[in-house]
Amino acid sequence: MKIKRQILFVAGFTGLLFLGSNCGKLSTGVCTGYSAEYNSTYCKDGWTEEECDEWDELQVNGVSWIFHKGQTCEERGTPATP
Repeated sequence: MKIKRQILFVAGFTGLLFLGSNCGKLSTGVCTGYSAEYNSTYCKDGWTEEECDEWDELQVNGVSWIFHKGQTCEERGTPATP
């Protein structure tokens, strides 16, 4: 019985360490951009801030890209674009 408690404690503690180590690193949201030239709004669901920053640096589709943590395209009222 004592061994089972120790195993459960170690497994639970290891799980907490894993969750704590990833806290905030995998936050997702949407990446949005607007093209005045094409009168188009772009919205990418489930992106990380790093992915969005990369598209902004590259000026993909000739627009500036902005990250919105914890949001979805639907919540922002913009259809997700492929």
